[in-house]
Amino acid sequence: VDPLLGMADSAKTDYDAKGYFERAISIAQQQDKPLLVADVKTLAFQALSNTPLYTKAVKQYAFDAYDIYKKALPENALARVKATYTLGAVQYAHKQYDEAEPLLVEVIKQFDALDYTHPYALTSHAYLVEIYEQLDDRDKSTQHCVAIGSMQPWKDSQEQTPIFRVNPDYPMSYVKRGKSGWVEVEFTVDESGFVTEPVVLQSEGGSLFEKETIKTLEKWRYAPKFEGGKPVAAKSKVRLDYSIAP
Repeated sequence: VDPLLGMADSAKTDYDAKGYFERAISIAQQQDKPLLVADVKTLAFQALSNTPLYTKAVKQYAFDAYDIYKKALPENALARVKATYTLGAVQYAHKQYDEAEPLLVEVIKQFDALDYTHPYALTSHAYLVEIYEQLDDRDKSTQHCVAIGSMQPWKDSQEQTPIFRVNPDYPMSYVKRGKSGWVEVEFTVDESGFVTEPVVLQSEGGSLFEKETIKTLEKWRYAPKFEGGKPVAAKSKVRLDYSIAP
């Protein structure tokens, strides 16, 4: 199995890599070693998921690995937690939010219990913000915005970036007239990561751009800034550009 995995890693084409992975999976299955099967399928999924060869069969590798780890390993085993994250990320990417939510919550739970900061935990929080905002459950979204804020070190000069954002609607009257423009807004990100007190600093193109920008920013979510271990309100600003594609 190991030589095949090495060949897959150095394969000249994705097609060749896929063939090596399939042979390695077959050998692992013949040896009746479930954890080895899970390990190989995990590697195969990771290598092929961002290639043109990402098929339902490759997607299934993530499900298979998760099922094996869940049966064979304790819930706090790192391999199982990572497999849980991978499957949650797959479900999130396919907008299967009901399936993704409990998986991502489980990832956060385990990393919290392990007292172990990991990028998967941070990303799980961010995915859950997106999921809860899409489901219009802003209270649940808030706890993950705050959690992200507590995980990131802040500098006074650091600009906050939105965790969840929607694009503004282009005013139809401006579309018909071919108008473009931009709006720069200063606002406060409160202790829960909501946008409050938006003020237009400057703009170009018309008042409807300003109104649409304010309306849009009210839907955005941020990670609040932390000081002394507690979330605090902080000023931020953003510029939204409006242009009609040629």
